[in-house]
Amino acid sequence: MASNKRILNVDTGMRLDHGALALAFECCAVGWKVEGVSVRNLTAEESRVARIRQAEEARMQEFTGQLLGIKAELSGLKFIPPKSTSYAVPREAYEEMTEPLAVLKCKWPRKDKNWPPPEAVNAAIAGLEALG
Repeated sequence: MASNKRILNVDTGMRLDHGALALAFECCAVGWKVEGVSVRNLTAEESRVARIRQAEEARMQEFTGQLLGIKAELSGLKFIPPKSTSYAVPREAYEEMTEPLAVLKCKWPRKDKNWPPPEAVNAAIAGLEALG
């Protein structure tokens, strides 16, 4: 159907453009009388049947993944939410990072002997600033 072609609604005598016709079909309000030429209003029973058929088609498209363009879901799988709502980033995500998130200088005196010396920290920061 051409986008500039107007279709006649034989029940109301009105002509519908492409957008209004698409909306009427989506709402299951009209059906074709002559394909591509004229439409007619659906009765309440016909509209109910059309909505049921439309819902079944949408459900099948969603199940097969055609709606989103993805593969079909595996049947029998069930989502079990985690016990905690906080998300913990896996350690592999940090190990695969090539750039650090942030480097902060400590403003308090270091009392622990395991800390690297300030010269090493300053050299590392200078190296990162040179890269960026």
